[in-house]
Amino acid sequence: MSLKKYKRFLLKTNFLESIVLFFFSKLLAYFGKSFSFKSSFLKGSPVTLRGKSSDFKVFDEIFLKEQYDSHLLPENPKVILDAGANIGLSSIYFAARFPDSKIFALEPENSNYEILSKNTKNFENIIPLKKALWSHSTDLRISNPSAEKWAFNFTESQLPTEDLYEGISIEGFMSDYSVNEIDILKLDVEGAEKDIFSKNINWIPKVRLMIIELHDRVVPGCSREFFACTSQFKFEEHRKGENFFLLRR
Repeated sequence: MSLKKYKRFLLKTNFLESIVLFFFSKLLAYFGKSFSFKSSFLKGSPVTLRGKSSDFKVFDEIFLKEQYDSHLLPENPKVILDAGANIGLSSIYFAARFPDSKIFALEPENSNYEILSKNTKNFENIIPLKKALWSHSTDLRISNPSAEKWAFNFTESQLPTEDLYEGISIEGFMSDYSVNEIDILKLDVEGAEKDIFSKNINWIPKVRLMIIELHDRVVPGCSREFFACTSQFKFEEHRKGENFFLLRR
């Protein structure tokens, strides 16, 4: 955590919290143990970050850099779909900012999902789902099992002997959970967006705001599929860091 960001964090929380997190952010890079803490701006709920991982970097991007903040965010979203929720930090951000919303946190990978469930258990408006977003309902497998836990990507599987994960489409999700409209759809799905936007896109008019990070470095062609698809609709666009915000007009 840089001194500049540390000062910003100090303004959001109390002095003791900021001191503890400042030092643990340095130690997490060297120690394999997890670190749990409570923070006033996380509504006092405990959050666990893993040592020797990207977890604190993700925490930094979400809560210090506020990568999901934008003037395009709706004022009172009712339904938020967080696809690629990882350990739940993005879901917690939305839950703290929009306490009256219902947030569905999709994360398929076992160890990530375990910590996501732990991190979000005190947020009544977060619903963890052990699923991966895809263009249709199918069995998936991890195509890069040696990758960092935040960087897993999936492909369809035809072999029942593999470790399988449940893939679900947006239309399938909306049907299963009786959702008529998604106010915020956040997508950080490590290349699955190419499949999601290449077919079965009837759901797009039912989404008010999309927040997406594109992963052409992982799966070439993601940006091409995404922009070819969304160009058919009227959106106001805003970019912040690696994320694109598209608000339906």
